[in-house]
Amino acid sequence: MLLEFFKKNSVIDSSAIAYFEGGGVLLNLATSRTAEERALYDTLVSLLIARQRSADHFQPRRPQ
Repeated sequence: MLLEFFKKNSVIDSSAIAYFEGGGVLLNLATSRTAEERALYDTLVSLLIARQRSADHFQPRRPQ
C-alpha cells in the first residue's frame, strides 16, 4: 500500500499532503462493510488528524 511506503520512508513526516475528495469516496470508505476499505479509511483519517494536530502545535497563536 502506498501509505505504508510513505510511512516507512518518512515521506509523511517531511512532505506536504494534498488530497482531493470527490464523489463521496471518503463517505463510502467510512460506511463500508468491507474490513479492508474501513481499515484504509481509519488509517487515512488517523494520519490526517495526527498531521493537523502537529501543524496546530507549531502554529503561533493569535492574541484574543
